[in-house]
Amino acid sequence: MMNEPKRETHESGDSNPSDSASGQDAEYASLDATGSLMRALHESREALLLVLEGSPDAVFVEDAGGNVLYANSTACRLHEMTREELVGTNVLDLVPPDQRESVALSFDGWRTGALNEYKGFSYTKTGKSIPVEIRASSVVFQGQRALILNVRDISERLHAETEREALQEKLQKSQKLESLGVMAGGVAHDFNNLLMGILGNAELAVGELDDDSSLAESLRGIEVSAAQASELCRQMLAYAGQGKSRIERMNVNEVIQDILDLLAPAGLKNAELRFELDPGLPEVEGDVGQIQQIILNLVMNACEALDGEAGFVDLKTSTMDCDEAYLKNTWLADSLPSGTYVSLEISDVGIGMDEDTLRKIFDPFFTTKITGRGLGLAAVLGIIRGHRGAIQVVSSPGDGSTFTVLLPTAMKAAAGRPSIPMKAMSEGPVTVMVVDDESSIRSVTGRMLRRMNICVIETCGGEEAVSVLQERGDEISCALVDLSMPRVDGVEAILQMREVRGDLPVILMSGYDKHEATERLADVDLQGFLQKPFHSDSLRAALRETVEFP
Repeated sequence: MMNEPKRETHESGDSNPSDSASGQDAEYASLDATGSLMRALHESREALLLVLEGSPDAVFVEDAGGNVLYANSTACRLHEMTREELVGTNVLDLVPPDQRESVALSFDGWRTGALNEYKGFSYTKTGKSIPVEIRASSVVFQGQRALILNVRDISERLHAETEREALQEKLQKSQKLESLGVMAGGVAHDFNNLLMGILGNAELAVGELDDDSSLAESLRGIEVSAAQASELCRQMLAYAGQGKSRIERMNVNEVIQDILDLLAPAGLKNAELRFELDPGLPEVEGDVGQIQQIILNLVMNACEALDGEAGFVDLKTSTMDCDEAYLKNTWLADSLPSGTYVSLEISDVGIGMDEDTLRKIFDPFFTTKITGRGLGLAAVLGIIRGHRGAIQVVSSPGDGSTFTVLLPTAMKAAAGRPSIPMKAMSEGPVTVMVVDDESSIRSVTGRMLRRMNICVIETCGGEEAVSVLQERGDEISCALVDLSMPRVDGVEAILQMREVRGDLPVILMSGYDKHEATERLADVDLQGFLQKPFHSDSLRAALRETVEFP
């Protein structure tokens, strides 16, 4: 018989094994919880450090005295210092001395919550000043009150804002120049039309009087005044970037040499003109007279800037390779391509100009003299604009001024188009059709032509001209056509007239200059151009190149 298992009895007061196991489990659980908490804290700390170290802003923690307790990597890079150098440094030592008082007051505002943002400058270890934006918040760090500072380098932002403001200012200047140019060109055109009536009628009246007539003398005075008014119109057209009557290739050195006799008096006896002309200068394309006007105007201004004192005015020519960055700092360079330009530099050692004057020098009729002499530098700017160039001005009070004019080098000459041959008029009367919507211009032009024994047909616009040509095309020897007319303008009128009679000789008339007026008719052959106001001699010369008449 098997023995029964011995039973163990527990006396009162003996420990229960199940209770012991529960206690151990609780201890283990507590240790696990603590470990998990420690791991979580460690992971949170690591994550926080990753965030702080990866922040694009410099992050500082400083105590109540302004001493740095912590600095992230961006803060080290910003100030060009190691972490060991930054920690323990007083924050006020990282800002310019003249800003320390305002920064200290800002700290007080940050601590009380009255201020949370500040803009100023920080120093690097090498002494470079960096514009920064600072945001702060009050915290408890390592058991004490502290501030967290987020410091952002705003150099790029300020640079972008400066560039944007500069571009905005340049755009406003460009729009101002464009609008004033359009207005000036329109006024000059309309005024030239009025002068055509005044000058033409005065000339016709003089032709009917004896030379010694007192009335003839008065009429000649009207002619002189009208001619002066016409010169003002040319200046206005120049300001508008127009007014180029003859486009040709030229060497700027030769243009300067050709006007040396005019430059000498411009020196006003107190300036010595010195020349440094590049012998290898490429050609430019434009109106020689207008380029001469630029040179004379700038030289005269340079001589006057000497303020009566003896001094030098230097004229220098060279070839410049201009990139976009250089052209950006010139006037009228908004759409100019980088490339090779001919440079004309005119410098003086005179009184110079301040920033306010520099901003205004190209405004119409602006002058620093007691009385101005017209459009002046505004016309210079317009001429340069019309030649697709630019100008740079460098000046400061007491240091003289340098004007640098940039003109694009001439492109290769294009093959010329064959023109319509001159139509010989050996039989029958010469008949000219005058096409203009202004009755006064039709009248005065018709009277000039009749004095040349030329038959005249006057039409008030393009539609009537085409209709007359369809009916009487064989009679008409030549057409004088105005450019600016309502409904059917000169361009469309000429195209329609050529459809009726392809060999019709046409002379264009306009209050605008030849280049501006004929640019829209680049593919249409014209036999001549007359800029209003014109004399009968100019009219006769233009006709003789087109038709034969006694």
